[in-house]
Amino acid sequence: MIITITGRKNVGKTTLVERLVAEFARRGRRVATIKHTHHDFQADREGTDSWRHRAAGSECAVIVSPKQLALVRTQAGDQELEGLAAEFCAGYDLVLAEGFKEARVPRIEVLRRGFHEALLPDLAPPVAVVSDFPVAAPAPVFASNDVGALVDHLERGLSIAPANTKTRRHEG
Repeated sequence: MIITITGRKNVGKTTLVERLVAEFARRGRRVATIKHTHHDFQADREGTDSWRHRAAGSECAVIVSPKQLALVRTQAGDQELEGLAAEFCAGYDLVLAEGFKEARVPRIEVLRRGFHEALLPDLAPPVAVVSDFPVAAPAPVFASNDVGALVDHLERGLSIAPANTKTRRHEG
């Protein structure tokens, strides 16, 4: 299951993703996230080994340690959300994507007073709206701090599969 979180800049998308990840994880779900940006970014810093590999001409650099793995790959343009999730997030119970407003997956829209107070135009209706002010919307509206109720709504409305206890990591 993929859910995307959309909204204008500075409305609280990243904060909502953090809260959703924490709540779904608390409920036993394995969650992956994908962040879309329209800006260039630097994943590995100048002078690091992975940066040196890419500067030498490597189109794909994988950095791995016993506890982490990162991939930096050259690409010619944006990729579809569904393809990214299939390639990089297989085996997770849920993928939360930030951005990807035109993806054909369930979408939560975030509004914030003083930043953007109207739904994004020309998009499919969201399955939920998160707002810090009362708003008329084509979907249930949740306060930005009521993540438990939002997750309850998502679990019911989207029939998110129960937590996969066989693949869940157990600490201790």
